[in-house]
Formats: sequence, C-alpha cells, structure tokens
Amino acid sequence: MPKLPDEEATTIDQHEDTGFAAHEAGIFTGRLAEVSVSEQAGPSGFHQWLWKFDILDEVRVIPEPVKAADGTTSQAAPYTRTDAKIVSFMSLSPKATFKKKEHFDAFGVPANTDTDELIGRIASLRISKTKATQGKNIGKWVNNVEEVMPALNTTAATQGKAADLGDF
Repeated sequence: MPKLPDEEATTIDQHEDTGFAAHEAGIFTGRLAEVSVSEQAGPSGFHQWLWKFDILDEVRVIPEPVKAADGTTSQAAPYTRTDAKIVSFMSLSPKATFKKKEHFDAFGVPANTDTDELIGRIASLRISKTKATQGKNIGKWVNNVEEVMPALNTTAATQGKAADLGDF
C-alpha cells in the first residue's frame, strides 16, 4: 500500500485549511482541459457532461470571514489567483438541448464533434458568484458557469485581464 514520506505527511498534518474561496464574477477566458461524464445522474435524473476549464485570466478572490473557536472573526486579505479552474455542467436531459448547443457553438463545431478534438481550445465563460444552496459548500460563496461563449478576448491569457460585469 502507498504511504507518504514522513516529512510530507508532517507538512500535510500541520497545514491550515484556509477553506474554499470563490473568485469575483465576470467573463473569463477558459481553455478546455477535459470533458467527462458524471458517475451519477444529476438533479434532472440524467447524467451530465463535465466540461473542465483552466481559467487563463487572473481572478480576484475575496476570502470569506473565518470564525475561530473563541468566537472571533478574521478576514484574510484579497488576493489574485492565476491557476483557477472551473467546471461547466451540461445535462444530457432532452430538455437541455439549448445548453448542449451552447457548449458546441462556443467552439464553432457541430454537436456530433468528438469532444477530444476540443481539448486545448479556448472559449469565454460567464461566471457568477452565488451562495450555494445545496451540497458540501451550502451557505458559502461558489462560482458557477452561467454561459459558455465563443472566445471574446483571445489576448486575455497573455494580458491577465477579464471583463468585469459587476454583480450578477
């Protein structure tokens, strides 16, 4: 059976969990990294395709306040990430034809295209920041892909800029 080296295990055991932090909303440039099928059916009763994107823009994160055991609250300083990732969920329900079309149209290809051919291609992602109402992050800020679009700003990856849409 595998076992971590003692030094690495000690580092992990001492690591402070800073928690999940959603980034600000906006339109970001994403590179498609992988498309897979969900192991379980989604809320509609149908499986989903998970379109996994690497966000090529810098994203601004404002961490949520953290409550300590003694009741005090602390707030970490805002920071910028350059390694953000996000998943767009595409239901295979017959009622989700519009969402299927949106994903393929974003890459300018017909719906019978093998998604392996799309890996590494660029699209624009309209990402919201909302409070989760279900799942393990309930009550926390999370990001959701609201729309996958043809790439709007192909130079965003090199400039590190995203369109600011304000609040959703």
